Amino acid sequence: MNIDGLEEKYLKQYNASLPLKQQISTMIKSFPLSGRAAKTFLDIGMPNPIMSKMLRKKGGSWSTIVRSPKLLEFTSKLLNDSNVSCLGINGELPYSDKSFDYIIVALDILPAMPDQESFLKECHRVLKLNGRLIIAIQNKRPLSIITHKRNKLAEKINGFTPINSAMLQKDVFQFFNTGFNVISCEYYSKFFTELARIKEYEASITGNPQNKKVPSYWLANQLDFFIFGGKGYVTVITAERRQWRERVSPVLSDGRSIQEAVLSQRL
Repeated sequence: MNIDGLEEKYLKQYNASLPLKQQISTMIKSFPLSGRAAKTFLDIGMPNPIMSKMLRKKGGSWSTIVRSPKLLEFTSKLLNDSNVSCLGINGELPYSDKSFDYIIVALDILPAMPDQESFLKECHRVLKLNGRLIIAIQNKRPLSIITHKRNKLAEKINGFTPINSAMLQKDVFQFFNTGFNVISCEYYSKFFTELARIKEYEASITGNPQNKKVPSYWLANQLDFFIFGGKGYVTVITAERRQWRERVSPVLSDGRSIQEAVLSQRL
């Protein structure tokens, strides 16, 4: 493995991607300003190993979970650390209960989970009492052009895309309510940056030469400067751990769930 060549490749990729740089800077804002050296951190699923390296430079004791086995060896060598593991197929985390003060989850990890509730519960398990979960989630605005673009891309490739997985703010609070208190929401990736990110993602998965030319992130950033007061299309949630409460699905008087009742009517 040519680690120098791979590091140069990932560093170049990171430097060319405004969304990746915005994701890291927004997540770092959610860390404690002091006392980091005494804290334990876990970062999960960073799309570029350079991001894990940058997080570790901020102090504290770190462990890293990579997205796939092919990143495992390189990331461990890049970080010069054996505390690197691979995310389980169903989102399992190979750590004992209450191991970390902070867990940082990269964008697109939550929607990739077969069972998002189970993954959230797994994060809750390995967090210490009053530990904090910092997680990037796409912000959904039903009437936005960005939402339309995300949906059209999903239709174009006839399937699920992480780009199309977004949550309304009210749903964010409801989703985390089983075991966390949401204490802050920070936003990044404004309109033109998000538009460029969608085009970049489309180019990466379609292989169509016409899609290879991605709008400049530099230009997108300049245009976004003139959007005063607008929230970004990606949210970094900070949620504090509390006692877990299983989500209870509403049932009818005869004991059936609403879903069961609807299915029976259709049959």
